[in-house]
Amino acid sequence: SSNSATNFSSKIIWYQGEAGTLKINANGETLSTQTIVKGQLVNQPADPTAPDGYEFGGWYYDEGYTKPVTFPLYSQGVPIYAKITKPEPNLPSDWLAWDSSSNSYYVSKGTSTLPANLVIPETHNDGTNGLHDVTYIADGTSIFNGVFTQQPTLTSVILPGTLESIGNHAFYGCTGLVSINLSECNSLTSIGENAFVKCAITNIIIPDNVTSIGSGAFSSCSSLTSIKLPRGLTTISSRLFNMCGHLSSINIPEGVTTIDTEAFKYCSALTSIIIPSSVVKIRGGVFQSCTNLQSITFADTSTWYRVDNFSNWNSMTGGTQTDVSNATQNATWLVSTTGYYDYYWYKK
Repeated sequence: SSNSATNFSSKIIWYQGEAGTLKINANGETLSTQTIVKGQLVNQPADPTAPDGYEFGGWYYDEGYTKPVTFPLYSQGVPIYAKITKPEPNLPSDWLAWDSSSNSYYVSKGTSTLPANLVIPETHNDGTNGLHDVTYIADGTSIFNGVFTQQPTLTSVILPGTLESIGNHAFYGCTGLVSINLSECNSLTSIGENAFVKCAITNIIIPDNVTSIGSGAFSSCSSLTSIKLPRGLTTISSRLFNMCGHLSSINIPEGVTTIDTEAFKYCSALTSIIIPSSVVKIRGGVFQSCTNLQSITFADTSTWYRVDNFSNWNSMTGGTQTDVSNATQNATWLVSTTGYYDYYWYKK
């Protein structure tokens, strides 16, 4: 799409117009605090924080961004608007290919140099197949040949609203990638295995329409401190956050039924976690070497069993019924530091 304002641009800034302390807010973000009296000049506030990869384009009196504000201005109780826009797509065309089976384009490995701040387009026209959506990033067959594997100069990426899937190993080893913007990805349903291994992201919000995140997708993201998981997720896959040493808290969504092996291995900043009532299976080694994890709370403490082998866990049979009402005791059971795995857990 063109460099048009997105839904992020509806940030309304109200000047209160009365004597006292004036707080200028944008969607809950305090941008400026000034002491004024009615009719006093108001100085220009700090620029609002644009979503990752987006650009702040100035203050306007109208939502169409045709009447720019000149500062300072008199406090008069009128709103002004912050224009926030998405940069133009800049993915080189040789990184796009045609898929006749889906009648759409997809992102595949090219040879042209990539911009540091990458914007993948919603649509493409190769001159032969016409204008169609870009719907997925192709799978890589190994960690060494994901579409964007080990692109060290890549620092940010904005993914399009037409995207339905992010392939296996897509951004593996992009050690300079600090920003991944999925805010427009309302069609995205799956993120492939090892998709963002070793990226430098500190936080990420995954849209609720995503139902599948592959094993190891965020493994070794050592700067990651927070992540919002989607409400449609049913499995926390194996090694999903393995070696995310700065991940200090996480909310497992209600609806998740299985937490697979080593999902939080070496997440040494975790101190507590809540297992939602929807979870019925926890595979061995999930919290291996989470050395500071002192509290594991089960929202539903009834009829939990622990077994010492995969076969019984997989079939959900046998084992010892165990009282999981004590969060501290649970941590001693589930945080494995000496053996590879201690127990597998399931709920009847």
